[in-house]
Amino acid sequence: MVVRRFCFMSNNHTILIVPENIEDSLTSFLLAKDASNECVSRSLQLYKHCIKKLIVYLKTNDIFLMEKITTDILREFFLGLKEKHNEGGVHHIYRPIKAFFIWYWDEFELETRNPISKIKMKPPKLKPKPGVPLHDLELMIEVCKTELKQRDKAILLCLLDSAARATEFCEIRVGDVNLITGHVQLNVTKGDKIRSVRFGSRALRMLRRYLKTRGFITSGSPLFASDTGEKLDRFSLRLMVDRRADNAGVHRPGLHDFRRRCAYEMLKKKVPTKMVSEYLGHANVTVTERYLAIVNDDVLDAHKDSAPADYM
Repeated sequence: MVVRRFCFMSNNHTILIVPENIEDSLTSFLLAKDASNECVSRSLQLYKHCIKKLIVYLKTNDIFLMEKITTDILREFFLGLKEKHNEGGVHHIYRPIKAFFIWYWDEFELETRNPISKIKMKPPKLKPKPGVPLHDLELMIEVCKTELKQRDKAILLCLLDSAARATEFCEIRVGDVNLITGHVQLNVTKGDKIRSVRFGSRALRMLRRYLKTRGFITSGSPLFASDTGEKLDRFSLRLMVDRRADNAGVHRPGLHDFRRRCAYEMLKKKVPTKMVSEYLGHANVTVTERYLAIVNDDVLDAHKDSAPADYM
């Protein structure tokens, strides 16, 4: 594979138009992604983290240049990943690496065959993820009996109703919430796309009770604050949920489990998958399906209301 293309300057310095070094190529890739506004910071970190794994492997095989990477080398790398990662974990690393190679060959218009093109990896079969059990959540709410009980009850209910990601949830300000309708504007989101969600009547009622305990607040104040008035962060939110789960004697739910449960309950109420996807802020319906535990019983229950022969 010949990729050396030079531009000779008057000072006799040679400029590489196509980066050959793998590290330099990664830097160029990340800069291009960042400049295109296609990725948020966390996505860029994911690209870097996954591709760095490949670079470490290549270096152990004395491969430092893009032109030295072959399909066989890549196959060996992905096979090695299976020793420490499950099918989903390997595919999680494969996607950023594939994007990197596709970008490199397209960006510099290389005529040689892309070594990643022969490596096909099917995405793992989607497993049902219904989210936090509602019974467990009720028990967690019941054990909220400390000074911060109003706050924690409101958080648990609002997390469920809003289906907001943890980072999005922590960034909500008082002024982002309509305390009459329950409508909430999420201004800090994945992909930087502002979207609206909603707190239901029970969550809104608990939120109002909590805000009455806060004293002086402004529209710019964090909606949920620590006991010192500071904005809650993802880590603090995680600790609170874990603590309430332990107090209730139930399994610790992940923060994403609130999103999954909200999506599942909306589906059970016959909300179209497309609308659920938009509410969650997903890029497409396929992503949403990972959150929906569509099991056989759900399909049969849905058929009760739509059996064709019943309407003849």
